[in-house]
Amino acid sequence: MQEPQTVAVVGADLGHAIARAAAAAGYRVRLHDPSPEALARAAEGIRRALEGEVIAHARTVNEWQAALDNLFFTTELDEALLHADLVVEAAEGAERPALLRQVGESCRASATLATIAPEPLAAVAGAVPQPGRVVGLRFQPGGPELREIVVGPETAPHALASARAFAERLGARPALRREEPPG
Repeated sequence: MQEPQTVAVVGADLGHAIARAAAAAGYRVRLHDPSPEALARAAEGIRRALEGEVIAHARTVNEWQAALDNLFFTTELDEALLHADLVVEAAEGAERPALLRQVGESCRASATLATIAPEPLAAVAGAVPQPGRVVGLRFQPGGPELREIVVGPETAPHALASARAFAERLGARPALRREEPPG
């Protein structure tokens, strides 16, 4: 299992902080949302947050520019998923099952699928082909701090390894939670 190099984040409103953290960690990031307005808000929010880190001396101007250069914004899902090694689903609740199914069918078969969904992982993974490649990522509300990696009974070792590599590169030390099989 190789560490992911390209991360697709699906859902700009909930995912922009994740996209920013991944870009700042050196990942190539493709942020998707069907709404051009949501992407514009996300791009501006990311730019402002990174700028604030430069002002606070937490990031250099070169690091700020590198993070911005790592970001690609698109309204086309297939374009976002192109070459993605890790896909982070960060969509709003009602659209999640259909979106996960579409992502699972459209992305590379080797890609790890991560969801920020609070629902049990088995329910979420059941919506996609190859449910073994699905992991849960739980972030600090409103921020990019990764607090927990969730694996289900079907989660494959390579999916967990991918999530751990992502967390490590973000500088996070999340807890690991194993969900028991339903029933």
